[in-house]
Amino acid sequence: MGTAMNKERTIKALNELLRGELAAVDTYDQALPLLHEDPAAAADLKECRSSHHDRVFLLRNAVIQAGGEPDDSSGAWGVFAKTVESTSKALGPKMAVKTLEEGENHGMKDYEKLLPEMDASARALISTEAFPQQKRTQSIVSTLRRTMGS
Repeated sequence: MGTAMNKERTIKALNELLRGELAAVDTYDQALPLLHEDPAAAADLKECRSSHHDRVFLLRNAVIQAGGEPDDSSGAWGVFAKTVESTSKALGPKMAVKTLEEGENHGMKDYEKLLPEMDASARALISTEAFPQQKRTQSIVSTLRRTMGS
C-alpha cells in the first residue's frame, strides 16, 4: 500500500476517534448535572470527562502530525449526545450512567477497530496514550453503573 493511501487511512481513523471523543465530552456535559445529588459519582464522571477532553487534544494533534485537518464536530456521534440529553433528563441519573457505559463500550470497539487502520507512528501514540485511557474510563463508568444498581 502506498504512503499516500496509508496517510489517508490514518487521518480518517484518527478523525473518527476524534469525533467519538468530542461526542463523549458532550455526553458527559449532559449527564453530569443529573448526578448533583451524588458527589462521588459526579467526581468519577468529571474525571472521565476530563480524560475524554484530554484525548480530544491528543487526537487533534495526531491528525495534524499526520498531515490532516482535524474534525471539529462530533458528527453522527453528536446525535448520541443529544439522545442522552433528552432520555437521561427524563429517566434520571441511573439511566444517564447506563447510557454513558454504552458509549464507553462503543468507544472501546472503535479504538480496537481503528488502531489497525493507522500507520505505525499514530498506532504507537494511540495505543500507549489514548486507548489505555479509554479502557480506564470504560472501567470507571462500568463500576459506577454496577454500584448504582441500574
